[in-house]
Amino acid sequence: MPALARKPRLLPYLHGAWEAFCVLSASRPSGGMGGPSSIPLSEIRAYCDLFQITGQEEVYELVIHIQAMDRAYLDFAARHRPQSD
Repeated sequence: MPALARKPRLLPYLHGAWEAFCVLSASRPSGGMGGPSSIPLSEIRAYCDLFQITGQEEVYELVIHIQAMDRAYLDFAARHRPQSD
């Protein structure tokens, strides 16, 4: 498959952030007809509490990575959203 041939390789230190993003994507509010909304910061905080991620630097890094992945996802979703008539 051509899409799999272009699949980016995830650096090992980002595996935890990717797993968190996958879990947190289920907490994404529906944007209705406008498409998906971004993952709320409160959900990232709840994830950190649930998985006992307490260090300020760890939490900050996770927030930065989740929000970057979320922006990429939302950009992709917007480009591939069906056009309304």
